[in-house]
Amino acid sequence: MVHNPLVNLDQFPTFPARLSGCPPESQPVEVSGGSVLKHKLKKISGHAGLVVIGNYPPRVTDPPKVWLNQRPLRTVCARMKRILTAMLLGLGLTASAQPLPQITLKPVLPKLTIERPVWMSEAPDGSRRLFVVYQSGRIMVVRKGSDGGDAREFFNIEDRDPQAGGQNECGLLSLAFHPGFATNQLFYVYYNQKNPAGQHSQPLNFPIRSVISEFKVATNDPDRADLKSERIVLQVPQPFGNHKGGELAFGPDGYLYLGLGDGGAGDDPLGNGQSTSTLLAKMLRLDVNTRTRNAFGDPSRHLEYGIPRDNPFVNEPNMGERGARQEIYAYGLRNPWRYSWDPATGALWCGDVGQDL
Repeated sequence: MVHNPLVNLDQFPTFPARLSGCPPESQPVEVSGGSVLKHKLKKISGHAGLVVIGNYPPRVTDPPKVWLNQRPLRTVCARMKRILTAMLLGLGLTASAQPLPQITLKPVLPKLTIERPVWMSEAPDGSRRLFVVYQSGRIMVVRKGSDGGDAREFFNIEDRDPQAGGQNECGLLSLAFHPGFATNQLFYVYYNQKNPAGQHSQPLNFPIRSVISEFKVATNDPDRADLKSERIVLQVPQPFGNHKGGELAFGPDGYLYLGLGDGGAGDDPLGNGQSTSTLLAKMLRLDVNTRTRNAFGDPSRHLEYGIPRDNPFVNEPNMGERGARQEIYAYGLRNPWRYSWDPATGALWCGDVGQDL
């Protein structure tokens, strides 16, 4: 069940998002005719595939809509299946008339042989530099069009051992350049850290944490990060070593988005997917250009980021950290690994890693 209260999903005739509203006991849907879609929901936050989370710009003139409460779930599910069938029939006819284009894969950067690259991004400054992120904690910079033989180390936090909390899914997972990078030289990374022994002796002091940090490029070398410039923007406690999400990106609205998994293990044991009092299992939306004072109604609490005024829960009653978190843009995710915005519609499409499929 993926939900953004600002978005009325009726405007998106997109079957993966709609199917996420079907009751858990729904049978798998299988349709043939050029492609087969299989979708099975056994548990909340146990879905997979592409889901539509929202669109930009948000429709702030409309009141927030809890779409799943507008009609009984079984009625919603039946309507979803009818729309799904009609759409796939249309897609089948289109596919028969217009064959899919041929796709050819070619190796790139053959001389860059470090293991576990997880992300690559081009600097938005016209320098034609590609930055390749490695899960172990390194970022290498190469020139666009090269074979990787010119690679230089831009960033290295391997001494922090970001994979220690869970070798397969923890680590340095993403990089995002500030929209004004060409002038301010700021960039952001998302990584994980294992907490010191004994720090997780109480229920809410978890053994791992996820970190968003801001860094600046070194003043004397554009191909080197200044590690001493680190400003920690956000830290999120993590109960288990998997389901850490993975992407940090600036949206077309200039805000910083982070997809966070449900905290790990299996079957969302802590119920984070449908709890708005936690940042886990969410898509977060932050304003890194401002700061928040008097956080959670406490004059002594400050946040290293601002809250966009049109986030869905920004006007919820202040109940401290027990209430709805204002950083949330969408909730109900399991492990959002990658996402992107459709340039034609502004819709945010997210690939959510599934379970039991």
